[in-house]
Amino acid sequence: MATPATAIQQSEVPVLASTSPPSPLDEKETGDGSSTPEKMTPTAAPATPKSLKFWSVFLSLCLLGLSTALEATIVTTALPTIVESIDMGSKYVWVGNAFLLASAVVQPFVGQLADVFGRRWPLLLLTTCFILGSGIAGGAKGAGMLIGGRTVQGLGAGGILVLCDVVVSDLVPLQERAKFMGLVRITGALGSSIGPIVGGAIAKANWRWCFYLNLITGGLALVYLVLFLDLKHEPKTWKVALARIDFVGAAIFMASVTSVLLGLVMGGVVFPWDSANIIAPLVLGFVGWAVFHWYESTKFCNDPMVPNRLFAKRTSAAGFFMAFDGALLLYWVIWFLPVYFQGVLGNSPLGSGVNQLPLNMLLVPSGIVAGGMISKTGKYKPQHFVGFALASIGVGLFTLLDAGSHKAAWVCFQIIAAVGLGIILVSVLPAVQAALSDGDVARTTATYAFVRSFGGIWGVTIPTVIFNGRVNKLLHRISDRGIREQLANGNAYGFASMGGLRNVRPPTRDEALGVYSDALKTVWQVGIAFALAGFLAVFAVKQYDMSRKNETQFGLKEGTEDTTVSAEKGETPAPTPSSTFAPKQCIPRTSSLLNSMIGDSTITVARQYIRDHLPPIAAGAVIHDNGCGTGAVTRAVLETYPELVSSSPETTIYATDINPAFIADFEKQVTSRGWDSAVKTEVMPAEELSLPPSTVTHSFTNFLIFGARDPPKAAAEVLRSLAPGGVAVMTTWATLPHAKALDRVRARLYGEAHPHIKPEWYEASHVENILKDSGFAKVTAFKVESGMEHESMDAWTQLAWSWMGQPQGGWTEQNERDWDAHRSLYGDECVKEGFQVGEAGRVRVPMVANVVVAWKGEQ
Repeated sequence: MATPATAIQQSEVPVLASTSPPSPLDEKETGDGSSTPEKMTPTAAPATPKSLKFWSVFLSLCLLGLSTALEATIVTTALPTIVESIDMGSKYVWVGNAFLLASAVVQPFVGQLADVFGRRWPLLLLTTCFILGSGIAGGAKGAGMLIGGRTVQGLGAGGILVLCDVVVSDLVPLQERAKFMGLVRITGALGSSIGPIVGGAIAKANWRWCFYLNLITGGLALVYLVLFLDLKHEPKTWKVALARIDFVGAAIFMASVTSVLLGLVMGGVVFPWDSANIIAPLVLGFVGWAVFHWYESTKFCNDPMVPNRLFAKRTSAAGFFMAFDGALLLYWVIWFLPVYFQGVLGNSPLGSGVNQLPLNMLLVPSGIVAGGMISKTGKYKPQHFVGFALASIGVGLFTLLDAGSHKAAWVCFQIIAAVGLGIILVSVLPAVQAALSDGDVARTTATYAFVRSFGGIWGVTIPTVIFNGRVNKLLHRISDRGIREQLANGNAYGFASMGGLRNVRPPTRDEALGVYSDALKTVWQVGIAFALAGFLAVFAVKQYDMSRKNETQFGLKEGTEDTTVSAEKGETPAPTPSSTFAPKQCIPRTSSLLNSMIGDSTITVARQYIRDHLPPIAAGAVIHDNGCGTGAVTRAVLETYPELVSSSPETTIYATDINPAFIADFEKQVTSRGWDSAVKTEVMPAEELSLPPSTVTHSFTNFLIFGARDPPKAAAEVLRSLAPGGVAVMTTWATLPHAKALDRVRARLYGEAHPHIKPEWYEASHVENILKDSGFAKVTAFKVESGMEHESMDAWTQLAWSWMGQPQGGWTEQNERDWDAHRSLYGDECVKEGFQVGEAGRVRVPMVANVVVAWKGEQ
């Protein structure tokens, strides 16, 4: 039998020996807003001191965040210069779009890669990818090379955006994350804001340095990461690692999202919105997206890239919506304030950038303050209310702007909106992470990043469609036919952005300004609806306790300020395998629990092969029940041949097991059944049998061999103890649905790659070969059907999780809080593996056993 954290046991169902510490999952939310167990009150936890290594890594992440965000917007002002240098024709639109598309579609996949391969190598490779793409784009001689470089850049940037937040989550506990994530994200917001200014300035000298700049900043960050990003990670074989990657899901997702995004970015720019070239990719993309989420929930997907459990809680679902909505609002404002300044006030692009400084400059400090408040108080929900309230008010106030608005008005309105949007930018991810498991932190963060990227694209698409549509309806107010034609069919935004209105003479200019002003009012009015939708979503958010310890398996190594608290600091040490803590819901691991869990599954197998496949057992036999556990074989023998209890000559049954508790429990059963004269019990490992050689006539190793510490040695000991012509029976499972479900759940929750039962043990030939190699003369095998039944899925998961859910590091208090959520997840996976649930809720588990029979010498 395999071993739990505190003892080695041999019995009929192996204990999974895991290799990684657990990941927490907060209380399970119910439909009425309650939780199980009782709701926890947010408390402020003291901040842990940070080492030089931590700060070196953190500054590298900030530098990467700044560089990647800068690249997203730097070409907006440099593009005219680039187009003059390289003949691109209509392909110029892909200089920006290729970067945005590539960065968005790769993000969820990066989250899974980080779970499988750890954080260090994916981040180093993605940073290298970003630098390489920058070099390709900077050295581009033609449109194809430039767009290709931007695509490679985007792949790296999208992954970096995900892993920056993931690494921060690994390095600091939940309550401190908002502060540090806020700093990383705010550097990104700063990069996005100054990108157009930097791009315009660099383009005047040499536009190629818009890309070459990253060779310096990215290279510096890469060097620091190589030197200091030394994270824990349990290495896996390539076979195990590749088996965990959701290649099919990734292919469906990337194809579907790319199709949707192509439709969105080309609509109204390359093709009209009612064109088949736009409608077809949108429809195909959304259908494919639905297929992706269906596939992720099926048993065909062993380890989903975007598991449905991320959206199962009200708080996480609301959080993802708020992330989408917040990004949509941010881009909505950033994209259309310049239209007001250039189209209505007649500013130049540079003047528009200066007038927009209140928004751009206040996003940073408001986000920093919000992150600091969350870290200090442990409460994020008030920040959500304030953020969306201010965003709603700010967007609403923009509806008042027109050509006669005072400077103080649009400055104050921007300040209100900026503070709200800055708070939203920082405060949402901590809420989502608080509601979900630290074991899912990479996929949670990756999904969050994608949702934000997707929201940003909609934040440009929706108001652009509204604006251009409204302008088209108002064009009759412009008397000059030539200006009407220049503004029609989606050209109004670009006309204003290029400063075209400054060259229009009165009174036509005043007419056009009126059209722009009224069209913008409609844009802002629709924006209010989205802002209020985000505000309403806050009511669905639950406030979780954020003072929990960071249960990551990817923290910094060797005494750095990894978030695992240390005894040297006077704090509670992290659990070790010797921990004796057990969740209050956990049933003690005794033979009684094992018997309740497995039911008649093992004794059914034993009854069949004893009754139907072996010669009759005669009086005087010496029988060995090897790894007796609950005594299934002994019971099957004596139920089939009750006369053996008091036979003459005397029959002896040796029931042995390595677990003293199992032996003690079985001794009580022997006494109560009156088997004392025939059954002898003894604590004994299968690899070191103390039975005399050549004495046993029948040896039964029932569902033990695959859990033995040394299976070949155990088989050799059986052969040694057998008398010439003696028979040995060994059983394994050919199908064990709950084990495969358990493997997936433990991989997701604890990051463990070791299967409950190694794949080779499902094959009878593996046991046959062991017995043949041990010296048995004749070996045969056959299959026997069996199964388990339980009154409900809830009853089954309570038993099974008590027996098999313990992490190798030992149970923790977090596991106690996670109990119901983990059981629920395990139950869902069991259904995927073919558990049969009847109308009354009764559960049946179909199972098939391999029975291998071998003889010593000639029969």
